[in-house]
Amino acid sequence: MIELTFHSTDPDEMSLAQRYWAMDENGKFKESLTALLPFRDISTANRLVNLIREIAQAHDNNQICPTCGGFEEVTSRSHVKKTTQPMRHNCNVCREEVAAKEHAAAVQAQNELIAQIQIAIKRNAAMSIDYDLVADDIVLLLIALNRAIAPRLINGTFMRDDCRALAPAYVPDFIKKLYQASVIVDQPEMTNTTAYVIKDGSLCHYPSQVLYRLTPDKTFGGGEAGFSCLEQRELQDNEAIRNLWLDFATADCMCYLFGRCALHGLTTEEEHDQEIYSQLHAALRKYSVSQLWSVIWKIVEDAAALSTRDYYNKPKAAATLPGKLQRHLEKIERGQASFGQKKWERPTLQPAGTLGQLFSELYNIDESSLGSEIMDLFADPITDKRDSCIDPQPEELTESALQLMSAALGHYSASEVLLCFADAIRSGANVKEAIDEVFEAYPHLFDPY
Repeated sequence: MIELTFHSTDPDEMSLAQRYWAMDENGKFKESLTALLPFRDISTANRLVNLIREIAQAHDNNQICPTCGGFEEVTSRSHVKKTTQPMRHNCNVCREEVAAKEHAAAVQAQNELIAQIQIAIKRNAAMSIDYDLVADDIVLLLIALNRAIAPRLINGTFMRDDCRALAPAYVPDFIKKLYQASVIVDQPEMTNTTAYVIKDGSLCHYPSQVLYRLTPDKTFGGGEAGFSCLEQRELQDNEAIRNLWLDFATADCMCYLFGRCALHGLTTEEEHDQEIYSQLHAALRKYSVSQLWSVIWKIVEDAAALSTRDYYNKPKAAATLPGKLQRHLEKIERGQASFGQKKWERPTLQPAGTLGQLFSELYNIDESSLGSEIMDLFADPITDKRDSCIDPQPEELTESALQLMSAALGHYSASEVLLCFADAIRSGANVKEAIDEVFEAYPHLFDPY
């Protein structure tokens, strides 16, 4: 049954609409469309249907909206159902309400995004950092990045894709490291708003779509003056540099893996890439990049051969790479396999990048350097210091220890002296050095006058 809501008071027009929508007990329309023609000056079916839509709004009682329980609006006979049935979708009214709410929410979200971007523009424009506090690995990365995109790092802006010359692979990870260290900052005022999104109440951006610039130094500002401070830094944090080398060397190995796989049409899954990355990262503490290239070459060749066998295909064969790598490295550890006699040279299409060049220039290490030697080169100086801090023999401490304790007790300062002594020991001093530090910290205790 069709219910009509009229928008016309003309009796003839109302009758026309009733005749158009009239149905018998079997759900069939009583009159054909051609039987309704002509009507006044209308002689075509299309014009007649358009007029009927203007005359009355029709709702089909057989179509019940699952949300509001109302009847669906129909605009032509083909939309009418012969039997009562729930609708799979909301009615037009509900859909319009949802669309209106979504539009309002989208407008509000866009306004909030613009407001957050304006805040970020002001914050980023005023942002500066103390270059003296920048970590050593970040300093190395910045120097390498400057070589890769000069002069845009110091005097302009750049995008992440401009930095491909930085390293053989995983350049986005290195750029992310710089961004998280606040040494580079995005430029919202120079970037399309589509590059930004609000997530959990905070403004975020798509790293591949924004422009970055170097964050200026608090004292010297940006440009050559500030950057020269970084280039002149004496790098002493062996742990940070060691970890940066491992990240770079692993990227070098992964680049070779991706190249060999592409050659054989093998595509690795992200979870397998992460597993292989972890294995290579650990192996590089002992072996060289070129040695691991030889291992990668072998396991990819084995996987490529496997992909041609019955019941195998390229995806299945590529999925065996993490296991093949692990087993081959275990065989090398046990002496059951070797890296072979061939010296693996850097592939022509895989340059070391400016970061690799910097490691070679500053520390004389490259793809041929053994990981164990590099670990020794960047050994933790704190560990070395403690190993070298050998306490003197007890008889050498007797006089100074007696003097220390007597003076402390005589001046009722035992607790202060013991705390100072403990701090010196925690800082890596031996017993003799710790006693000397207490003498320097409390000279009045030992003044005879």
